[in-house]
Amino acid sequence: MDASGLTVSTGERSVGARVPAGAVPPGTTLVIVASARLLTGAELGAGDEDPDDDVRSVSGVTTRVELDVASGPVDACTPMAVPPLGTDWAPSAG
Repeated sequence: MDASGLTVSTGERSVGARVPAGAVPPGTTLVIVASARLLTGAELGAGDEDPDDDVRSVSGVTTRVELDVASGPVDACTPMAVPPLGTDWAPSAG
């Protein structure tokens, strides 16, 4: 796959991808595994670099994206919960 020019964007309520023509070889399928969820209050607090500066984050989103190319068709995906920040994460094969 030629990934130059490929962009993926995620947000609280959307996921998007821009794939240039010819980036994915014929007969293959581009697989995008993406997730997004709101940060918890504890996660926002843990990310505060200077708790004494009176600057507080009131919302945030964590996102994860993985791209791959598969030969032939791909089965439909099954949504799954995203673990908390700071944990190792990888989608299960299959």
